[in-house]
Amino acid sequence: MVDRNVYRKEEVRWMAYRPAPKTLEVIAPPCIELAKDYAAIEIDVEIDDPAPTVAATAPDCAITATRRCEHESPMIALDITGSSRAPG
Repeated sequence: MVDRNVYRKEEVRWMAYRPAPKTLEVIAPPCIELAKDYAAIEIDVEIDDPAPTVAATAPDCAITATRRCEHESPMIALDITGSSRAPG
């Protein structure tokens, strides 16, 4: 922590401030134009890089197909209830 001034044309990534007594607000990035320099406390904050995302697992495909090869009314039926792609 360092006591220092915030200068009129200074750019910051985020800041906390007191707009009124007993209140605290944070803005990021602050879009402000200060009329003058203000006393401030600078706090260095280390932010870790986000953890790498875990690769999506391959879908669990358990699709069962049956067919009836009758001459009059051939049919193919699919059952996807054991699949991770099943609706619902």
